Amino acid sequence: MPTYQWLIGEFIPAISRTLLHSFWQGMLAAMIAGLIILCTRKTMAAIRYNALLFLFGFLITAVTITFFIELRSAQVNEAPATITLGISDGALVELNSTHQSEQSNFIVVVLAFIDKYSILLVSTWFLFFIFQLTRMTLGLRQISYIRNKRNHAPSPEWTI
Repeated sequence: MPTYQWLIGEFIPAISRTLLHSFWQGMLAAMIAGLIILCTRKTMAAIRYNALLFLFGFLITAVTITFFIELRSAQVNEAPATITLGISDGALVELNSTHQSEQSNFIVVVLAFIDKYSILLVSTWFLFFIFQLTRMTLGLRQISYIRNKRNHAPSPEWTI
């Protein structure tokens, strides 16, 4: 399979579904982080920070595992599987799994929408990601500039 077809057919839908799953995973992690902060108010800060760091690592691991599960399910769904059922009189009925009966389930409708517009969703997310990464890089550059270039002794009224 050419790279372009793999990218459009499997990789980008897997990323868009991973983004969808990362929303609820992130909300769950935020609620757990709130509980950690509430329950560890009186403990040492190092314990609280280590627990939050562990939670963040667990979130990153969960999102990564979700991506690989979604990528594998996209690869499995690409190859249409034929199911053959035997009937008592010996006749065979073939059912193509890619043309199963229409389901009006909300989750199926949402996933179909996400798969249909996965390129647009991933492209929009990527543009926001690049924008935020650029802002962060410029902010770090500004901090470095202030720290290294604009150092001068404070005026006498600011010194003790």
